[in-house]
Amino acid sequence: MIAPADLNVIDPIIEQAARQPEATAIVQAEGTVDFAGFAGALAGVAAGLEAAGVPRGAVVAVIAGEAYESFRAMLGVMLGGRVLLALDRDMTAGEVQRLVAVTGAAALIADDRGDAPPGVRVLRLADLPRCGDPARERAPGGERVAQIVVSSGTTGPSKAAPATHRELALRIADRARESGIDATTCHRPVIGMGFVLGRYPAMRTLNAGGRVIFRPLGASVPELVASFAADGVTYLALTPSHVSSLLEALPPGDGPALPTVRTLTVASAALPKATRRAVLDRLTPNLHIAYASNEVGPITHAQPEALAGRLMTVGRALAGVAIEIVDEAGRPLPTGEIGEIRVQTPSMTRAYIGDDAAGRAIRDGWFHMGDTGHLDEGGYLYLHGRTDDRINCGGRKLYAFEIEDALLAHPAVAEAAATGVPSKRHQEVPVAAVVLRHPARVVELVAHCRTRLEPWKMPRRLRILPELPRTPNRKVSRVELRRILTAPPERRRKETS
Repeated sequence: MIAPADLNVIDPIIEQAARQPEATAIVQAEGTVDFAGFAGALAGVAAGLEAAGVPRGAVVAVIAGEAYESFRAMLGVMLGGRVLLALDRDMTAGEVQRLVAVTGAAALIADDRGDAPPGVRVLRLADLPRCGDPARERAPGGERVAQIVVSSGTTGPSKAAPATHRELALRIADRARESGIDATTCHRPVIGMGFVLGRYPAMRTLNAGGRVIFRPLGASVPELVASFAADGVTYLALTPSHVSSLLEALPPGDGPALPTVRTLTVASAALPKATRRAVLDRLTPNLHIAYASNEVGPITHAQPEALAGRLMTVGRALAGVAIEIVDEAGRPLPTGEIGEIRVQTPSMTRAYIGDDAAGRAIRDGWFHMGDTGHLDEGGYLYLHGRTDDRINCGGRKLYAFEIEDALLAHPAVAEAAATGVPSKRHQEVPVAAVVLRHPARVVELVAHCRTRLEPWKMPRRLRILPELPRTPNRKVSRVELRRILTAPPERRRKETS
């Protein structure tokens, strides 16, 4: 039995390989991989790094396009005691080089890219051994760093935060309990392995002895949805953007479109009320809402039973997690009042690498999420947007969600985002943008908002966009939204032509 101080985050998969070596772990288009074979495949990566002279404890970046191969490489890095820096395949070469340099990566595992700065060794994924001995390649874990997590970059450049094997194991185990994952679970990743919302659900499933399906995604939404049912997928993890895309493209039909799904977890951003209802009506009644961050791990979880009475909650604090709502001076606010969310968790990061942002985010033992919200009398958390979504209009405070909710109540509006921009007279004024599901004029949308908003809360500028600007994690980029909404008229015309 491995002592907790020695825990490697890959140990649960190695244990499954010993317990049920011939059980299916991975399903690919070309065949299946059992747990023994998968554990050996991870050990092959570790052995390849050892043979290449990459020492244990060194940072190894992984950027690859094929989902299974990148997943294998990422887990193999951690099994062998190296520190994983998982990167998104769609990152620019400049961003890859910046993160590799900031983290001091010694090597980059890639398929067809060569983005590493001079002095960083590039290892081709295809050249790494396909198999190895897990017992020989496994390295001690515990408080040693397992991975460097790249933040979503909602309000600026992505930041890098380390997580130990213990912290990472807690982040994965917590959500597994709340999601009801067990040996019968079948998970289909939809999000790339460069994101925690892509690889964590896959790791949770394998840790429990379930199977993960890595097949090419369908060319259309009906084809994708049909493949979920054909493969018997029981567990999906999506962002609000993915959910909206599914709902928009899904043809009308009788009953839920995902009949085999026992858990559909939506995470990473607030999900509007109308979208939640549409998920329950058209996709599955088994909706779970999660609140977490790359730097902190899971914070809350709302199961279907909670959502039945509190549709807009993101759930109550998980075991061991403390949540407070505070004002701008850091003073706790009473139940029901909106303020900044700060949390304490056993798995939260304590610092960023090469960035002083931790001094702003971590204060007095609390991690300040940069989100606003409130707690109800039952301890359920409700989100209201980012702290920089809080608009100070002439000394009066309003929140972007108030404008967004008003716009989303119009039947033509598919997506809405609001923010504040500088004003000489009022300090800040609200502005907004929408994406339409069918034609509507701006004057019509403005008239609609007047019936729901006080005059001073009305957006001073409202634009119709083909799509909202988003970060790689599919969150709305408020930085880019402000740029678009404050661009000179001629520049705006060219950008949208």
